[in-house]
Amino acid sequence: MHEPTAHDEALRSLGARLRYVRETRGYTLAQCAERSRIPVQRLRSYEEEKAEPSLPEIEAIAYALNVSVQALVGEAPLLLHTTKPENLAQWVKLRHQIIGALLSKARSERKATLKEVAQATDLKPAQLRRIESGQPVSLSVLQKLMAYYGLTLEQLLDLGVGHIGEAQLHTWQCEQLARLEPELRKFVTQPDAAPYLEVARRLSELPAGTLGAFVQALAHLDALALVQSSSAER
Repeated sequence: MHEPTAHDEALRSLGARLRYVRETRGYTLAQCAERSRIPVQRLRSYEEEKAEPSLPEIEAIAYALNVSVQALVGEAPLLLHTTKPENLAQWVKLRHQIIGALLSKARSERKATLKEVAQATDLKPAQLRRIESGQPVSLSVLQKLMAYYGLTLEQLLDLGVGHIGEAQLHTWQCEQLARLEPELRKFVTQPDAAPYLEVARRLSELPAGTLGAFVQALAHLDALALVQSSSAER
């Protein structure tokens, strides 16, 4: 059992957690019932704690709401990302401005004029000027500019910034985890793997030369151990 937080204390009961997750995901009871194939009245009785669900039903609800069973029953923290709909319009406008600024920076670093970029990407200088000033740009046009500047999608995303960025980062990380080999994925998700992962993280931050010397030192130590073992056997 994880150490409870103030947020967890507020969601101590199963019914409270069921309702919280459903509402955070933006589903009505009817939508949750449709996704989980559990009748609306039964779901309502679970949220109001007038009845108790079975484990298979909890599994179905967890699947429908994209949350782990452990988090739903209180054996793990609920790590959900919420976004207030009323902020989305302002957020989209800000993102357009950020993307425009990033494209302007990329052009400046390339020392290219608007006319040169327009000719290379089959666009018009006036169109580029509007984009750099924060006007919306379609994905196909953005992809042309990304290819010209050598930019990646990750360089233009706000992964980990704000509610939406945090949710996107979490989703992307889960997708990357799902791509690992089953045995490696199983190891990575074990609590006992944390120290080994921390060592791997620190090694990945070492300069290439330093890391190479470290690997060579380990190989040398392994060779010495093998020699000592052979001598002992004699």
